[in-house]
Amino acid sequence: MKKVLVILISFCTSISFSYSQNGWTQLAGYPGSGSCGMVGIGYQGTGMAGQGFYGSSTINYADWWQYNPTSNSWSAKASLTASHRYSHSGFCIGEYAYLCMGSDYTVYFNDLWQYNGTSNTWTQKASFPGTTRYGAIAQATGTKAYVGLGEHDASGGISDYFTDFYEYDANADSWTAKAVFAGQARYLAFSFLINDVIYVVGGRSETGAASWVYLKDMWAYDIATNTWSQKTSYPGNGSMGLGGFVLGQYAYVGMGYNTTSGYSDFWRYNPQTDSWTQLSDFPGGNRYAMMCFNLGTTGYLGCGRTMAGSSMQDFWKYEDQTGITESNFDEKIILYPVPANNQIYIEGPDIKVVEIYTSNGSLVIHKEINHPQTKTDINISDLVSGFYYAKVSFGNSVITKKVIKN
Repeated sequence: MKKVLVILISFCTSISFSYSQNGWTQLAGYPGSGSCGMVGIGYQGTGMAGQGFYGSSTINYADWWQYNPTSNSWSAKASLTASHRYSHSGFCIGEYAYLCMGSDYTVYFNDLWQYNGTSNTWTQKASFPGTTRYGAIAQATGTKAYVGLGEHDASGGISDYFTDFYEYDANADSWTAKAVFAGQARYLAFSFLINDVIYVVGGRSETGAASWVYLKDMWAYDIATNTWSQKTSYPGNGSMGLGGFVLGQYAYVGMGYNTTSGYSDFWRYNPQTDSWTQLSDFPGGNRYAMMCFNLGTTGYLGCGRTMAGSSMQDFWKYEDQTGITESNFDEKIILYPVPANNQIYIEGPDIKVVEIYTSNGSLVIHKEINHPQTKTDINISDLVSGFYYAKVSFGNSVITKKVIKN
């Protein structure tokens, strides 16, 4: 049975105190056990990361860590109360982080676990309805997550690769089948979410026993219409284990691995023009199966494995203001101040609901107005500094406004 590392959605301790408006800065290294096939999740202004393996996938872990960007420090949290694993999938909905599927090298899983940061506890939820697997992609927006693809080793040295795709409703704790992925079945693909569209790029498939194919095509899933469409392919090398994050209206994608090389190139994708721009290479060197997440206008990436087989535990942040623009402008709704410290104010006709999202679609604040108002205030003092979206429901319309927290 062959086993290969898998990146998720899908993170030497060294600290650098330099700052760059656009570019990479090295941070406090990851202190946990694993370094490959981990989960990384942006969670209420902090980062959550854990599990994976170090050195050999036969030895994997269940530990769970929280990164505080204000103090540039890590703290241990309650370990996952389930089988140790790697190459699983993670996402965030509201006040909860979720982990699902993965492998412990001999067994594949389809279980789903919910982490409550307030009580520091894990609760098992409804299992993923598809075949047990690892290397699936997962993205969440609002109260729902979208999970699918991945791989499960089959007999005769050939793997089963999947194209099925499901929606998880956190309120109902239930799964619903959605439109099957339109591209070639794969695992170790990278995914990102911009404006309720999920993009899937790269990954690995095969045409026969050990006849691996490394992909660079990209597909977009429109949540509203439940449809897939092909986009401009990734201009880097066909790879599995790509990493990256979303900052504002742009995605940042790079690195990865195939049987020929490991890579350190880094690219920015603009969904408005369906085009890619090459940026400076990642300074930490080639790697794949990293953990990554973003908080506001800052992306975080680290750990992973090099082409030479070294397991890394360094950790980096990336900042770029290029894509930070207001996504939808309408004079009917006014939001101020921008930037803000602890409070924002929203004025407009018949305001009913205000939701604040991180730039990758994680809901961090939800406020319902019992009696529609023309002005409301939102306390954002608990949010980490960075870029957010405010989704304002008024009358029969919804408008998105830019929020910047100092």
